[in-house]
Amino acid sequence: MSRGIRINVSVGRDVGGRTWLQVARDAEAIGFHELRVADHFVAGLHAPFAALAAAAAATHTLRVGTYVLNNDFRHPLDVAREAATIADISGGRFTLGIGAGHMRAEYDEAGLVFDPAGVRVDRMTESVGLLRRLFAGGRVTEQGAHYRIDHELRLEGAAPVALLVGGNGTRVLRVGARYADVIGLTGFSPRGDGTDSDMRHFSEIGLAERLVVVRTAVAASPTPRAMPDLDVLVQFVEVTDRPDVALDRLSGRTDLPVEVLRSSPFVLVGTVDEIVAKILDLHDRMGITAFTVFGERARGEQELTTMAPVIERLAQIG
Repeated sequence: MSRGIRINVSVGRDVGGRTWLQVARDAEAIGFHELRVADHFVAGLHAPFAALAAAAAATHTLRVGTYVLNNDFRHPLDVAREAATIADISGGRFTLGIGAGHMRAEYDEAGLVFDPAGVRVDRMTESVGLLRRLFAGGRVTEQGAHYRIDHELRLEGAAPVALLVGGNGTRVLRVGARYADVIGLTGFSPRGDGTDSDMRHFSEIGLAERLVVVRTAVAASPTPRAMPDLDVLVQFVEVTDRPDVALDRLSGRTDLPVEVLRSSPFVLVGTVDEIVAKILDLHDRMGITAFTVFGERARGEQELTTMAPVIERLAQIG
């Protein structure tokens, strides 16, 4: 695709009359780079590892991945085993996306303690470090604040697992800068119990500030490492020749000014040509390498094909 830009799609269930395996095949046929599944206790949302293993088996070139796994729901040793298995059976087409968790209601449903955000990020930081070491193979021994491991996970010769860290907070982005192959930029930070969001970084200026955090952390890494790929989680997409109408409607829903939404990297609204131009501009000026869109609306309507003409145009540009 043009300039190495990748378009990913997040879908987690059978929607629009399509079975899950057909969703995966359609995503591959349209030209999406990766099919992703979130990790929430929501009715109808597939469990991520089983769904992604099935999707990988039903396709040939499509990557699959979690976006993102709630770190607190599973022990990192179990996560490493599941991730390594899918990477192996898919021939290396798996991305493990992980985050610190943010919805108190889900913790309450599972009888888990909803620790303060700082503790959840501490736990995720320890987990991500362990996962990176486990994927490297050999014996991993850890007596940390949150996890204890004495295990040898032999992955020599196995397909690699790409690691994505997703979020918006400064500490989370620094963890991604240190360990991840990909950083998933969400544009907002959950507040309190996760039912409200801080939208200060939803604008282009806000994203630029977040990228300064990432690049500074990469430069300060104790061992030299390449800049991770930057993946933007697009919150709203509409292909239309009346973008002002769509943006005005979205402004009413979000309380964000139209002009902020028009330039926001997390909003793609306009004609196919306008959306393609915006994607190319964000890639060239800000270094964004991937855009993840949602493949369904709140009512379960299938929207997988919305980005098809955009993907086709990007491929034509070459």
